[in-house]
Amino acid sequence: MHPTPEASPRYTASPVSRRLRCVLLLGALGWGPAFANLPYRAAVLENAVDPRFAPTDQTLANLSVAERLDTALLPPSHSPTNAGEDLPVFWLPLIGALFIGVGLGMALVWRDRNSRRRKDQSGQQARNEAESFKRQKGELEKELLALKEREQVFSSLALTAQDAIVLLNPQAKVVFWNRAAERIFGYSTKEAMGCELHALVTPEPLREHARAAFRRFSTNGEGPVLNQTLEMAALRKNGQLFPVELSISALSLSAGWHAIGVVRDITDRRRYEDRLLREKARSDLYLNTAGSLMLALDMDGRITQANQAAATLLGMPVTELIGQDLCAEFVAESRQDCFREIFEHLGRSVPLNTEERSTEVVDAKGKKHAMVWEFALLREDGAPIGVLCSALDVSEHQQLQATRQSFANVVTKNHTGILVLDAQGRIQFSNPAAQRSLGRDRDTLQGESFGVPLQGENFEMEILRPGGSLGVVEVSATVTEWNEKRAFLVMLHDVTDRKRAEEQVRYLAYHDSLTGLPNRDLFMDRLHQAIRRESRSEGDIALLYMDLNRFKQVNDTLGHRVGDELLKASAQRFKNTIRGSDTVARLGGDEFIVLLENLDGEQRALEVAEKILRAFDQPVLIDEHALFTSPSIGIAHFPKDGEDADTLLRHADAAMYHAKRNVGRGVSSYCAELGAATGTLNQEAKLHRALDNAEFVLYYQPQIRIADNSLSGFEALIRWNDPERGLIPPGEFIPVLEDTGLIVAVGQWVLRQAIEQIVEWEGLGLETCPVSVNVSVRQLVRDDFADSIAELFREYRIPPHRLNLEVTESAVMTDLAFSKSLLLRLAQQGISLHLDDFGTGYSSLNVLKGLPFDTLKIDRGFIQDIPDDPDSATLTRTIIAMARNLRLTTIAEGVETTEQLKFLRDQRCDVAQGYLFNKPLAAADAQKLLRNRKQRVHQAI
Repeated sequence: MHPTPEASPRYTASPVSRRLRCVLLLGALGWGPAFANLPYRAAVLENAVDPRFAPTDQTLANLSVAERLDTALLPPSHSPTNAGEDLPVFWLPLIGALFIGVGLGMALVWRDRNSRRRKDQSGQQARNEAESFKRQKGELEKELLALKEREQVFSSLALTAQDAIVLLNPQAKVVFWNRAAERIFGYSTKEAMGCELHALVTPEPLREHARAAFRRFSTNGEGPVLNQTLEMAALRKNGQLFPVELSISALSLSAGWHAIGVVRDITDRRRYEDRLLREKARSDLYLNTAGSLMLALDMDGRITQANQAAATLLGMPVTELIGQDLCAEFVAESRQDCFREIFEHLGRSVPLNTEERSTEVVDAKGKKHAMVWEFALLREDGAPIGVLCSALDVSEHQQLQATRQSFANVVTKNHTGILVLDAQGRIQFSNPAAQRSLGRDRDTLQGESFGVPLQGENFEMEILRPGGSLGVVEVSATVTEWNEKRAFLVMLHDVTDRKRAEEQVRYLAYHDSLTGLPNRDLFMDRLHQAIRRESRSEGDIALLYMDLNRFKQVNDTLGHRVGDELLKASAQRFKNTIRGSDTVARLGGDEFIVLLENLDGEQRALEVAEKILRAFDQPVLIDEHALFTSPSIGIAHFPKDGEDADTLLRHADAAMYHAKRNVGRGVSSYCAELGAATGTLNQEAKLHRALDNAEFVLYYQPQIRIADNSLSGFEALIRWNDPERGLIPPGEFIPVLEDTGLIVAVGQWVLRQAIEQIVEWEGLGLETCPVSVNVSVRQLVRDDFADSIAELFREYRIPPHRLNLEVTESAVMTDLAFSKSLLLRLAQQGISLHLDDFGTGYSSLNVLKGLPFDTLKIDRGFIQDIPDDPDSATLTRTIIAMARNLRLTTIAEGVETTEQLKFLRDQRCDVAQGYLFNKPLAAADAQKLLRNRKQRVHQAI
């Protein structure tokens, strides 16, 4: 179709006919374009509207011009003379008049129809708008449905993803938690939703830092770790730490900045990486312990790996060898062709299993070595990646033979089993280590089917050895070539002993190593389970808490070996007296506990306790000793005596100590009357355990000579390092030790510990000073106290003047005659005796002057108020003067200010101790002070 140059773009013309009707007149009247001299037939397009035809557009809309016109459309080549042949001249006015009338009539008709058309168009517009709205609504509904479907897809992907996906709100609380997060961290979605993430999965040392970082992120959506992949430690619900890979991205929502975390558990990957590192280390070890030169070359003949033998022979460090062109730098020029031939073979992918070449090598100093080379093609995924070269210096034939033998030793004497399998998994070669692991000799293994291993995967497999024993080996395999055929190189690591050790470790984690009984952890787990079961069935549970009487005496007198045998024999008697469904466990030391379930009454627990006591009627025979012992048993019932495991255990413990105190009766059930004494009993029980578990520790407070500020000595002060509360000062537990009599055992431990510390310091070459130890009244009244001190001096071989004993006035006055006799014996041994807390007791000077004290300690109660309080100042001044007249050394306790020190110096007091100089020091800190003892302790004084 071609547009006409004279016509509007709304019209087209087609070369169909040479005739045109009426258009010439319409064009002449100015109603439309003139089509004169057109060689085409014209047609009005259906949607073509020209503003000049407004009155007639509706009528002509669906008509082509050619259908309504009678006049001929002549081509430009037609001459005017030919026109008269078709149309007489006298018809022209008639035809013109006719068409004018018809045109006017049609104009009126078209005007009316145009009015109606506009009305129809208005209604049509409304219908069109409604239809458009309907279409838009449908499209929106389709888009909404698509959005919902996409949301379902993304939600399903997030929920089923193998990595944990977590969404946090600006308060770091969990608002999305997928199934992988449940599996990885152990928290269900219900448990995790709404909880702060850091409280759930961030390890305690990192928690506050992580919270601070998230608070900064929630303000502006920025952070240094966004859109990065980090490796860090995370915490499972069970408290286990494990490695994760974490990616965090920010998401801006109406509620503020949210964080999306994607977490991957990389525990297995870490293990795999560790295994790879071990394998590489083993490979490097093999490489570097081999006696021959070994090199790995890339496809260009450059060295990528070298062992120490290569570095020694070539005269260049390993680090400098890497990257060197072996052929160009070290091979004699006359023999370089052989190396080029090898790489030409590689370039053409011609199989090169092993080939030998004799070549002279020139080291860095120019020295030539006659070498025999062996080359093995290195492949990866079937494609050659380089060559593994080994070489022997054959300057001497014997050296060659010895070195070749060393190659065999790498395989035959290796502790790692080596197998070569053919493509069908049949054994073609086995070294001695593999033969030992599999329990078969070489001939038996040859040709036996091992199976086709999985390339690149390590796995464990159990092996049934001759005789029926089971072994465990770790298997790793790589593809290689054997006799120019595809084969598998299999490494066998016998891990039977390691697996047994791991099983033993798991067993020991929940069992007592001495008796084989369940330990506290396993017992508490069983107790919790029993409580849950009995809570549903409303059954009865009883705990029997037992402590062996006279065990410590046996242990101290006959030794730990006999004590251990007594514990094992007692454990067996406990097991023999209870049902198989019940549990007996060792809690530690000489304490055992029995869990009885499904009881039909409290009387049943008493019957079991009596049965246990009867089991100890006969002595335990160990070596030549017949040992009589029996347990003290405390009973507590669930739920009457406690509804949770800790309460039940605590009450059974209290009942046991009540039974232990009641001489003649070995069983006691918990009752309300014991509740009031539970606190003291618990403290006593804890102190017993503290002594057994070495929870006590000594601190050392320096004592300073006032005249020159030099170190005079230390006072040993006991502290209790409780696992739950930390360091506990003596004021909280010394009274309980005194009341229960434990002070004797603890005091003996303090003496031994102080002497051991003195010996340790002297062993380090330090110039030591005396250490003072406090002695309680319960120790003083023992007949063997002086002898026990003398025995310690003999055992540790230290002179008595290294130890000072501090005794209070009240302790001396408890039994003056006995105390005087004991103190005289101690003084005769050469021990310095200090009268502690002087001024707080009721002794007379006449009594004190007959006692062998050489030092008097002024109680801190007098020191704390000087020099401001006149009475305290007068008493302190009097005590110092009296001591000086009696030729006694004076030590002031609790000195905390320079004013107090100045007063004491003015009164010529000899020694002071207190926080002005130092707080009580741990042994390591006291040791540092000893190293600098010649320096002044407090330079500011």
